[in-house]
Amino acid sequence: MVKQHSSIKHKIAFSFFLVSALLTAMILFVVVIVFLPSIWSVEEKAIESDLHHAINTLNREFIRLGHYANDWAYWDDTYRYLAAESPNYEQSNLSDDTFRIANVSFINITTSDGEIVWGRYFKPDCVDTGYPGAPTVDGVWPERFMTALSQSSEGVDGYLSTHLGNLFIVARPVLTSHKKGPSRGWFITGLWLNYKFTQEVSNQMQQPILFAPADLNEVEVFRKPLTNSTDFYIKRLSLTEIRARALIRDYKGDADFTLTIDKQRIGFIESLKAMIAALLGLTIAGIFCSWFAYRRVKQVVLDPLSELAKSMDQLGNQKTPVPLPTINNGDEITLLYRKYWQMAKRLIKTQQALKDHSACLEEEALTDPLTKLHNRRYLERLMVRVSGNVLHDPSHKKLLLVIDVDHFKKLNDNYGHATGDMVLIQLANILNSIFRENDHVVRMGGEEFLVVATSQGEDFSQKLAERVRSCIETFRFGSDLEKSLPVTVSIGFASFPICEPPMLGENWQTALELADYGLYKAKVAGRNSWCGYYAEPSISETQVAMIPDKVDTLVESKVLRQVVFAAK
Repeated sequence: MVKQHSSIKHKIAFSFFLVSALLTAMILFVVVIVFLPSIWSVEEKAIESDLHHAINTLNREFIRLGHYANDWAYWDDTYRYLAAESPNYEQSNLSDDTFRIANVSFINITTSDGEIVWGRYFKPDCVDTGYPGAPTVDGVWPERFMTALSQSSEGVDGYLSTHLGNLFIVARPVLTSHKKGPSRGWFITGLWLNYKFTQEVSNQMQQPILFAPADLNEVEVFRKPLTNSTDFYIKRLSLTEIRARALIRDYKGDADFTLTIDKQRIGFIESLKAMIAALLGLTIAGIFCSWFAYRRVKQVVLDPLSELAKSMDQLGNQKTPVPLPTINNGDEITLLYRKYWQMAKRLIKTQQALKDHSACLEEEALTDPLTKLHNRRYLERLMVRVSGNVLHDPSHKKLLLVIDVDHFKKLNDNYGHATGDMVLIQLANILNSIFRENDHVVRMGGEEFLVVATSQGEDFSQKLAERVRSCIETFRFGSDLEKSLPVTVSIGFASFPICEPPMLGENWQTALELADYGLYKAKVAGRNSWCGYYAEPSISETQVAMIPDKVDTLVESKVLRQVVFAAK
């Protein structure tokens, strides 16, 4: 039985349907991946701005309380009052009107030891006559608060959590009007974060906010910093609501209370509706366009090709030729075929040129433009390849030498950056002349170089380091042949892998850090020196993990051997 193949018309019709479906899927993908995150980002920024607004409101309250506390604390009458405890001062200045006019919740005047000389406070959301003492348990300020005061010469601003609720607190040392001392005590004032204050902030922001004690189990959720003492997180509660919550810390940096803003996601809902409507419209338009395109293709291409196929079929079944139908599209197919090959040839040439150019760009990306040495990007690619070879076959062991020009900044300052660049170029040429073609010389940045060479034992590594040091020391740097520049280098080196055989988890970064520590030791030894490290067979995996933080300890433990040479 002959298998029935679908006609080209069916294939093209299916292709148009598939294109329409893919277009719809792509639009949906763009909406989900691009537009929704963008809307979410706008929402985040808006509600984060609201948090900033709320925090700024709190900060303005701190500023107001700070000015108020300064006026009272840096006042000669208050200073004399703490010395004599004059009742006239209390009668003249400390009354209920003082609280109402200044809009504060409490005032305490204490000695330097924290003993309350005069104090009165109003409970949160209470308009009754004030209570004597401090708004804390048993009317005594917490010990850690007094400790913070004793450690500060200018006072404390912050939040304090009490059994009555959270409050702003501002404390200033009592001094003369000219801020002369010694301080005779403290003027402490503040304001409750009560319902009234919350409503005032909500009215300013035109949306409700909520203050609540901090939940210690929730502290880890606050990841993003909002201010120096405030972290926050944003959470989508539902499709219609979003929440931002800030964790506000007290004067000691401990979690104190939270500020919460719940906001309707009006912009998100409206944008989502608009995107759904646009998606439906584009889907319908895509289906219609696909149908229209298919009809045009059928009319212009498929129907003439179908007539041509019928004519060819008739010609094959009959002995006499059948006249071909007239196709009013000229020789477009032949022309298209010829043009395609012309374009293909040009495209092949263009692609080859692009490949050559890309290879040049890649080479430039891996090369330092000044010294023409390899750069750090090349090093990272190289060490990925080298690490695989070295860790599986110790015979491929490498030697890492970190080379740094001594007093290069002074050379730049004294002779100019152009001379400094010349020295780096000459130094690069020296290194290229010393090392073999299969070694890799890298400019790490600035005046620091790294060489990845094949390791041939301890004696070889020391001789190689000394050869580099002495060659550079004796080379006549600069452009003046009669007077050379004084250039020396310090060298640190280590093998990779550090241990034999390599330990599990050992990597080239550890060996580089050990060599870099050797460079540090060479600098300490007086510069124009080299320092290398060798691991003893007794070194353990735990001790290798201590590199580079505990190198000196490992040397003292005789599991790591240090060799230093300092030129005289």
